[in-house]
Amino acid sequence: MKTIKIITFALALPLVLLSVGCTGAPSVSTEISSSVPAPDTRNLINGVITIGAGEYYDIKFEVDTGTMHNAGVTGAFKASGGSGNDIEVSILNDAVFGKWITGHNEPTLYYSGKLTSSNISVAISDSGNYHLIFDNSFSLITSKEVTAKVDLVWSK
Repeated sequence: MKTIKIITFALALPLVLLSVGCTGAPSVSTEISSSVPAPDTRNLINGVITIGAGEYYDIKFEVDTGTMHNAGVTGAFKASGGSGNDIEVSILNDAVFGKWITGHNEPTLYYSGKLTSSNISVAISDSGNYHLIFDNSFSLITSKEVTAKVDLVWSK
């Protein structure tokens, strides 16, 4: 008889502990607080582009800091073609872009220099129109193929 009681107690103990643990455990909320900003993303480019010799590829986008908090551009690119397998990538506001296309050197939000590949992470703090530029204008003979995934990200 003692053996049966020990087995019964051994089988019942986990059930008792489980029920005590369930009733005594603090509740955990899985709701997201309304004070945490919701992230949002707009893809600027995701794929392969070919940029001819002496040319550039312009992706225009807009930022409204009134509704887009903590805005930024994030992503990566990789170039191939020509002797250096390189490309120049810039992020410019509209005013600087207007001067850039006429050959003036102006401060940019982002400038990669001539690179084969790199990551991009740039904060944008002002509302306005912007340009993501893949520039192959330095290459007089060869086109470049660029694989890129770049997003505009912000909080609501």
